[in-house]
Amino acid sequence: MKLNRLTKSIIFLLLFLFHGCISYKQIKDITTSSIKIYDKKVELKMLWKSDIGGINEFYLIQPSPVLADVNYDGILEVITGNSNGFVFCMSGEDGKTIWSFKADDAISSSPAVGDAMGIGGKEILVGSLDENLYCLLGEKRKLVWTYQTEGIILSKPVLLKGVREDDINVIFASRDNLYCVSGKNGELIWKFKTDNNITSTPTTYDIDNDGVLEILVGSEDNYMYCLRGEDGKLLWKFKTGDEISTTPQVADLAKNGEEKVVFGSFDNKVYCLDGIKGEVIWTFDTGDNISAAPAIGDIHPNEGLEVLVGSWDNNLYCLSGTDGKLLWKFSANNWIISGPIITNLYSKDKKEVVFGSKDNHLYCLEGDTGKLIWSFDAKNQIWTTPAIGDIDNDGSQEIVVVTKNNKMFCLTTSLKNKKEKKVNE
Repeated sequence: MKLNRLTKSIIFLLLFLFHGCISYKQIKDITTSSIKIYDKKVELKMLWKSDIGGINEFYLIQPSPVLADVNYDGILEVITGNSNGFVFCMSGEDGKTIWSFKADDAISSSPAVGDAMGIGGKEILVGSLDENLYCLLGEKRKLVWTYQTEGIILSKPVLLKGVREDDINVIFASRDNLYCVSGKNGELIWKFKTDNNITSTPTTYDIDNDGVLEILVGSEDNYMYCLRGEDGKLLWKFKTGDEISTTPQVADLAKNGEEKVVFGSFDNKVYCLDGIKGEVIWTFDTGDNISAAPAIGDIHPNEGLEVLVGSWDNNLYCLSGTDGKLLWKFSANNWIISGPIITNLYSKDKKEVVFGSKDNHLYCLEGDTGKLIWSFDAKNQIWTTPAIGDIDNDGSQEIVVVTKNNKMFCLTTSLKNKKEKKVNE
């Protein structure tokens, strides 16, 4: 299905603007009928499910959840937000709310967690439709500072060290500018304006190995920008055939010491650029729009690293990072807007790929072959990127995912007959 530029812009604005939630309440009627196992060596179980409530309309979805131990109890919490302006910290063990914080309008971006103040803590940074970026103490939900922009904030903030001495800085985009502010107090360091809205989450990376991080961000003006982190100076920009909403990824794809920039565009293409000059190395044409961030990892016997990217043509593609050639693809039954996650669920020696689809399913594939390991039918569309981590320190990975109709699921997966690991072992 091809959409015109205006329709695509409206769809993506709605995607970021509406994360309707009313309240968090735990659902106890947990069943396993939605789980299908295709590899007899593995197990998949549901730990809990929470009804987040709120708006249930086409294209209106929740932001992707984030896992972090913000209260230092040894258990990972789930951090998310809603359209009523609340930031929630939820227990990873049962999905119950630990605390909430109220902004003045909808929480419109996935939160980031890190030591923003540089004092060894875990702060939560999140943007809102009230045009503010909020910095909260993760343990106490206390507001540390806010930064007022001139536009709604749609993309996830990221942390950057060393722009000003040893300070931790926060990079984020609003509808008007890309901003760099101090993590200590929210003071503006610099800002950069593109020729259209920014919904892409920026990426930071020392591309030229000079000790100074660069910042990469896509814009609805069709350009990918590379900026110098210390002052926001433009280093290069590259024009695609349509708007860019994906988060760019940077990696030494050929393992030759040369960093490449990989991202997708609404012109249906995956781009691989030289990180220093911004010149095209290769492209790969999918059958439809690309809206989710690619994933990069060493998952295939092929030389170099691999690139995984989902498309609105219903396919997840695994490409050779060195030349962009197709290694394998997996076909779902509807759009893939969820960003793929490369992870080690069962062995340190072999990687899996986890992602969701608009066909209601969460999928787990073998990284080297694309073979299906298991699927989970969430009974509603999955547009968000799952969060994966060992929530309770038992040695098994948990997966948290949110559906379009505002249901949050926590699944746990392990090898069959695996001995349980004690928390303090």
